[in-house]
Amino acid sequence: MPRLARDRLKNITPPMLDAMFTGLLKNGRCEESFQLKEGVTFDGYTVQMLTDKTGIRRTNIHNILKRARVRRPTAEKFAEQMGFPLKKLFDDVTDNHGLSGATVNKIKLNLSAIFTAAVKKEILRRNPCRLATPPKIDTKPAAYMDEDQCRVFLDRLRQHPDLQFQVICNVFLATGIRCGELCALHWDDIDLDKGIMNVRHTLVRLKGESIRTEPKTSGSKRRIVLPTYILDLLKDHRRNHNILCF
Repeated sequence: MPRLARDRLKNITPPMLDAMFTGLLKNGRCEESFQLKEGVTFDGYTVQMLTDKTGIRRTNIHNILKRARVRRPTAEKFAEQMGFPLKKLFDDVTDNHGLSGATVNKIKLNLSAIFTAAVKKEILRRNPCRLATPPKIDTKPAAYMDEDQCRVFLDRLRQHPDLQFQVICNVFLATGIRCGELCALHWDDIDLDKGIMNVRHTLVRLKGESIRTEPKTSGSKRRIVLPTYILDLLKDHRRNHNILCF
């Protein structure tokens, strides 16, 4: 918006887009970031206690406590709920640095879709994104556990006292389900008799609330055949769940 919004579509050229992409790669990110001050501790509080007290997700609480960077709204909410001024708990560590090539490429794809729509409406004769230089994708390849590492992980997991946590990790490994999809599962999505899991919803965060909704694409809806050991874990979890509910 700050780079193109004042220009008419017909005046936007491939060189202008090239310059914008280069600028985003160098200093495209200037979002305010905050870091817990060194030496600040919360003795007597567990992660769960801080989560309950502040209303902030456990992931963000973990990031705050290990002095990772968090966004201003998170830092402000944490400081307010803990009863301290923002500057008392956090250092402003905002700096201008570049976006990744993958992020800039997503911006290019979104722009290209806008220009394509304008061409179809005969507002433009051509799509300038088609002649712009694509950003270099510099994303590091994802790291995966090999078979031996999975065995070690599952052996350690069996010693964990929380059955639900065991179920979550095992389902992730056995099915490849996405995090949002797993969090959106209800018992009526799982047929324990036939050994089928129906992935029909996903959980998204919207304005601080978790909302169960349908996936973006119909292809994301699918049926997964569950291994016997996963069914056994789910049945144990269901029995435990029923006991707790009772």
